[in-house]
Amino acid sequence: MIRFWLRFRASLRSLLVADLVFGMVVLLSGRTSRRMACGRNLVLAGGKMQVKDINRVGEARKSQVAPSLSAKSVLHLGLQGKPPFVRLAQSPSVMILAPVGEVRSPQAEFVKEVLAAPDQWSQSQQAHILKDDRTSLILRLEGPEGPLVLKSYRMRKPIDPVLDRMRFSRAHRSFAAAHAIAQLGFSTPFAWGCSNTLYHRWPLAAHLITDYLDGFPTLAELMASPACKRHPRWLAKTVRAFASWLARLHDSGIHHPDLKPVNILVQAPNLDDSAPTPNDFILIDLDRVTIRSHLRPRQQLRNLVQLHGSFQADLPWKLRLDFWQHYQADLATPFTASFAELESETLRWLGKRKQW
Repeated sequence: MIRFWLRFRASLRSLLVADLVFGMVVLLSGRTSRRMACGRNLVLAGGKMQVKDINRVGEARKSQVAPSLSAKSVLHLGLQGKPPFVRLAQSPSVMILAPVGEVRSPQAEFVKEVLAAPDQWSQSQQAHILKDDRTSLILRLEGPEGPLVLKSYRMRKPIDPVLDRMRFSRAHRSFAAAHAIAQLGFSTPFAWGCSNTLYHRWPLAAHLITDYLDGFPTLAELMASPACKRHPRWLAKTVRAFASWLARLHDSGIHHPDLKPVNILVQAPNLDDSAPTPNDFILIDLDRVTIRSHLRPRQQLRNLVQLHGSFQADLPWKLRLDFWQHYQADLATPFTASFAELESETLRWLGKRKQW
């Protein structure tokens, strides 16, 4: 026990030293101007927002994976003609968009009011706490035209304020990813805006406001429900539709590092109706999403292992095999791993989680 404690303390000390050294290197490298580039051409690259030639990126994605993607990103607010969104506010710490036609709506004004002082809403009578832990605080707010979600990202480590001074916050990354994947044809709650709570220019928290989707269960809740298990054909159709949706997500170059059934909402949960289609799945929790021209096989395998680990308790072996076969059939670029390899990787991943 003493030996374990000494090793743990030494590893913790080395991690803290590495964080401090990395923070000082980034601070001295002159990258502070990249942090607040909102309003210029932005694309997601490697988990960070970087200024790029959005015309080339957009045209490449348009020709390869997404025919509906315009030549310029929705985050480039200087579009010619009529852009789908209008910028309501932009500063070094606040970014707000509204759909065309809702610029002067009560909902847009309410969003501006909330982001002006987001820390005060946790004590408001209009707020209902959905989650409160060390990393985030999620509130449901009753807006004048429907409920909203205010998600406040807290600093997890002492070095985070230093790093967030040079990079985009998790709220900004979620905000950008929501509009980017919507342009690629995938559903996600509409992101109204994001802001940072600053103390002498040092970020203490980041805030994101999105629409609240009421009545949509997560895929995990749907598969675990007794009613769904009493309708095996309906469940099988849902699994196949989800496999087609996942194949299209991967073909579009979208990687969600925490792709689990709890981070996927389903729009058509009524068992009396037809099963969900590939367009009925909604992606949430986007702060770590990256978008590339194509996914690496390792990223695809990671997503599949995470999903299969969650499927172990709710889906029988035949349905898991059916999911794999439909995923392989709908992929534009074949995936080389076999179902047996996927099952073994999943068991190995579950074993590591139990040890941890």
